[in-house]
Amino acid sequence: YTLTNMSGKENVPTVTTYFDGWYNGSVKVTNVDKTMFDENNELILTAHYLDKHELNLVFMGGIMQTLYYKSGYRYVIPSLASKGITLDPGLVFIRWELSDGITSTYHQEGEEITLTDQTTLTPDIRQYVTVTIKTSTYTNVTLTLTSNSGYLVTTSNGVAVASQFDGSTKNNGEEFLVTVGSVFAAKFTASSGKNNAASITGTNPTTALSETNKNYEVLSAVVITPTGEDSGCVAPGTLITIYDGSQKEVELLSIGDMIMTWNFFTGQYEVKPIIALEIMHTIETNLLTLELENGRTISIISYQSFFDVDERQYFLLNTSNYLTHIGKNIAVMTEDGITYSKIINIIETKVVTDTYELITANNFNYIANGILTVEPYIFNTNFFTINDDYMYDSEEVENDINTYGLFTYDEWSEYMTEFEFEVFNGKYFKIAIAKGLVTLEQIFGAFEIYNSSYTN
Repeated sequence: YTLTNMSGKENVPTVTTYFDGWYNGSVKVTNVDKTMFDENNELILTAHYLDKHELNLVFMGGIMQTLYYKSGYRYVIPSLASKGITLDPGLVFIRWELSDGITSTYHQEGEEITLTDQTTLTPDIRQYVTVTIKTSTYTNVTLTLTSNSGYLVTTSNGVAVASQFDGSTKNNGEEFLVTVGSVFAAKFTASSGKNNAASITGTNPTTALSETNKNYEVLSAVVITPTGEDSGCVAPGTLITIYDGSQKEVELLSIGDMIMTWNFFTGQYEVKPIIALEIMHTIETNLLTLELENGRTISIISYQSFFDVDERQYFLLNTSNYLTHIGKNIAVMTEDGITYSKIINIIETKVVTDTYELITANNFNYIANGILTVEPYIFNTNFFTINDDYMYDSEEVENDINTYGLFTYDEWSEYMTEFEFEVFNGKYFKIAIAKGLVTLEQIFGAFEIYNSSYTN
């Protein structure tokens, strides 16, 4: 006698049970022989069915479909579209998570697997956001997509696709998409200039980048902003006129050295100490070489201020505006005082060099290759009108003091020492602020330059 096979629907996922076999009482029967019949020649066989395992397809916290299967069932991981799932903008499918309630395995659409005792199948769907690395001439950002710690997202025709971080890097000027919760490493390096830094928002932590890699977890849209400032400096080999009228290479100078300056209060040379000297080694930057009609030249880094003898004031010359200053008459120094020479040419080149930025007490200026020059920022600001004799207009000085008054050190003691107040001409800040020539922020910025200089 051949037993009827009742297992035709065991692989139908909508059927909740499967045929386990024929039973005589509690004994499973696979073959029938005459010894199984009772005295009445009867044999009662019962078809025995078992419940299948349940695999619940979970989406947005709810069960959207239940699959019934027998252990060992071969199952093809579905696509979202086949299950009627569409994603809102800003969301991306990562993978499916298959779980038995204790452990999980992860699978991609179309992958064939063997089901044993798993209970849930859940799509891993994540929000993605933009990461923007802004540009900077002075500071470079390197962001490393640390392998297996997040997902990079690309979009095409409105469809988002995620790929796992692979250790590749991103740099200034790049914008890309990543999933929330991803972790990347980032740092900055100084390429030129000074005060190099890079801020970051939208991550944990939001502390500024450092020059060594740190990890950042993405919480929301990320913006990394590298910053820096031009370094208004002179190049190595520039000859600085020192206290006795002789010249010395700038790289041989130190803070406290006495060098020659011009005092616009007295209209005379004055020996003053160097109070700030910032040196940067081996930076890639733009070098501007000025050629004067009298044969003198001077090479500066990125920008520097010179004295326009026709306008009787300092002007800023930099890599953006230098062509407009060709033909200008600038102050050059002789034994008798200030005369002038015309700028006849300026040449810009890209170089790797050391740079030297210096500031003198009170007068701020110095004489480089026989040319009167000064660092920019507030140091090139004329607080008073300068007359033809290269002196401040004494009547204007007196009137401004009577009109606006002068600061006392007590008003600035919280911010600087008395020595610093003196060498920065702190008492005149009151006039400069009142006349709208400088702001408190600019004054504090200039003081930061002083504080960041290399000291002996």
